[in-house]
Order: sequence, then structure tokens, then C-alpha cells
Amino acid sequence: MKTVQELLRHAISRITIEVYTQGVPSNKRAAQSKVVKMMVQDAAATRMEIPASR
Repeated sequence: MKTVQELLRHAISRITIEVYTQGVPSNKRAAQSKVVKMMVQDAAATRMEIPASR
């Protein structure tokens, strides 16, 4: 955090923390993982359906 604070030239770390950080509850993280998994599976299925060009 200190490095980010210095790079952004914030006088105090509280500014960096309040502006650029947020908590991610475990249920939100689990939902995000499920969405990503569904998208990857859907993309793989779509690639199989595309006929090869000549």
C-alpha cells in the first residue's frame, strides 16, 4: 500500500485506501467465479460448433 501511495503522490495512506480499495465478500467472490466458469464453458462449446472454413 505504501508503494501505491507514493506512486499516486497521496500525502496520507488513508486517501489511497479510501479511494482505491474495497472489500469483496466471499459470496460475491464465489458468484464471480461461477460466472467466469460458465463463460469459459460456453466459449468452449461455441468454438466446437463453428464449421471449419475451406
